[in-house]
Amino acid sequence: MKKFLTAPVFLVSICMMLVLSCEKDEYENTCGVDDPVKELSWLKDQIETVEKMNPEYSRYYYIKMAAYKGETVFITGNCNPFADSVFIVYNCNGEMIGYIGYGEDYVNPDLLKNEIVIWQSENTACLFQ
Repeated sequence: MKKFLTAPVFLVSICMMLVLSCEKDEYENTCGVDDPVKELSWLKDQIETVEKMNPEYSRYYYIKMAAYKGETVFITGNCNPFADSVFIVYNCNGEMIGYIGYGEDYVNPDLLKNEIVIWQSENTACLFQ
């Protein structure tokens, strides 16, 4: 009986290690840096601009990182329920590559993979799952 239980537990452990290691490696050394929020100057500048805003407004802003067509991208957005929002997508160099949406000139949200929030204000009003 012991041998019968050991094999499934071992297989589950290996699968979990593979899944967790893949997720971690996906963003390791992103854009040639270890911490994009602190090391990408253009991203740091955007965050500083938001942090200088009135706290009532800055609490709605956040930045996500994702994979898009094999490249790392950054999405700036806000969760203000009373504002129409445009979500801008940037590449590692801080160049705007488009807006979230559908059409020729837009970044298709269905193609964004592994989205994670990498920055939000300290007093954030945004809820992420």
